[in-house]
Amino acid sequence: MRLSISVFVTTVVLMIGLSGCGGEDVATLPADIAAGTPMWSQADPSCRPPDHSAKMPTSVAAYVKMCESHGLGVPPSFACEDGVQVPIQVDGTEVFEEPKSCDNSSMLKPICDIGSQINRIEGRDRNGNALPDVVWITFCRATGATQYSSVQMIAHHYKTGATCFFEANEGGNSILPERLGRDETGGLTGKMPAYDDPDFDRAFVPAPDQCVQCHQNNAFIRNPWLDGARLPDNPAEPVLPTVGAKSPYYIVGGGDWDMRTIHIEGNACLDCHRIGMEIDQQFAANGFDVNSYMPAHAPGTMVDDYQQLLSCWINGPENTEGCEWIIAPAAQCSGGIVGSDYPYKSKSFNQGDVAGGGKGGGAAAPCYETCIAQGQSAPECKSICSGEGSNTSAQCYKACIAKGEDPTLCTNECAGGGSSDDNDACYDACVAKGESPQVCEAACG
Repeated sequence: MRLSISVFVTTVVLMIGLSGCGGEDVATLPADIAAGTPMWSQADPSCRPPDHSAKMPTSVAAYVKMCESHGLGVPPSFACEDGVQVPIQVDGTEVFEEPKSCDNSSMLKPICDIGSQINRIEGRDRNGNALPDVVWITFCRATGATQYSSVQMIAHHYKTGATCFFEANEGGNSILPERLGRDETGGLTGKMPAYDDPDFDRAFVPAPDQCVQCHQNNAFIRNPWLDGARLPDNPAEPVLPTVGAKSPYYIVGGGDWDMRTIHIEGNACLDCHRIGMEIDQQFAANGFDVNSYMPAHAPGTMVDDYQQLLSCWINGPENTEGCEWIIAPAAQCSGGIVGSDYPYKSKSFNQGDVAGGGKGGGAAAPCYETCIAQGQSAPECKSICSGEGSNTSAQCYKACIAKGEDPTLCTNECAGGGSSDDNDACYDACVAKGESPQVCEAACG
C-alpha cells in the first residue's frame, strides 16, 4: 500500500543540514545547556569507535557486512511506492504535474520535480529481529525523466551514531532504469532488490567519498521540501527523524572523513542542533535564504546569530574569537572541540570559501560580510564579491562594498561607463588572474 500525504504543514522544524529540539513551535533546550553548562569540552583525539575503518569497501556486499558489524542490521527490502510522496505545492495546493515554480523545491537543485518518495523503516538484523535504535531512510529521488531518477538509503543508529550511506548505482550495469516507474500521481514506483539478491549491487554502491560534505552535522539533511513528507500516522512529524545538538554521528568506513562543524558558545542557532555551513552555503547559492524559514517558530528572529556563524565560516574559527571546530560524539567517544592538529581535515571542503576568497577571506571576505550587513541575500553577495556581478567592475565593486557603501550605489558607481579598451584591459587582467572567461565577461562588461 502506498502512503501519501497531500497536506503540507508549513511550519518547518529544522534548517538544511540541521536537526532540532524536537518541537515544531517551541524549542526545548537540553537540561545541561539550559543550566548554562558549556556545550562542548575538548575532544579526546585518541578516542575512536570500535573497528572504525578508514577504508570504504569497494563492493556493496562487503559494505553491508561492515554496516552490520556496527549494529545497523541489514538493508530493508522495499519498494519506492511504500514511501510518502514528497509534495510539490503551488500556493499551498499540491500539484501532480511539474510546475514552472513551486512553494518549496529541492534545495540541491532548485527545480520542482514531481514524484520523489521517502520512507522511514525500523532496522532489523538478518534474522528479522527488530533493532529499535536503528532507522533506515529510503529515498527515491525523482527527476523529470524517470530513467534518470535515483534511489538512496541511509542507515543510522540513534545511540552510537553509526551511519551508512548507500548510493544509487548509476553505472552502465544499473538496474534502476528498468525497475523504476510512475504511479497515477507521478510518484516513483519500483521494488528494489534485497541485500542478498545478486541484483543488489546493480542498484546500490557503497558511500562515495566524503558524504559529510553535505551531510555535515548529522545523517539527515532537513529542509522545507523534504519536511513536506509527513508520517501518515502522525502528520505533525516529518518522515526524516529529528536528532539533537549533541547526537552521536560517525560514518562506517569513513574513519578518515572530515567530521568538523563550527560552534560558537551561546549562539542561539546552535541551542537545538549543530549546523553544516558547507551545505547551508551550497543551498544559499541556489537562492534559499535560511532566515526566511528559521527558526521554525519565528523565522527571521535569529539573523544576528546566523550572521555570527557566517562570519566565522568565512574567516575561519582560527581567525574568529569564540568560534571553534567541533566533532560529534561517536559511539563511546564524547566528541568536542578540536584544534588545528585535527588529523582528518579535508582539502575539498570546510574551507569557508563562500565568497571565493579562501580561508580568511582575502579581499572577498570583508566584501561579503559588508554586503550581507547591507541587507543583500547570500546568493547576491556571493555573486557580487566573487566578481560575477553583471556589467560591474569587480575590483571597483569590492572596494566600494568593503568601505561600507550601499550595494546599489556601488553598482551605479562601478558599472559601465568605460571605453571598450578599458573593458578589454579589465577582461585580460581578470583572465590572467585565473578567473573563468564567463566570470571576467560579467565583471568587465
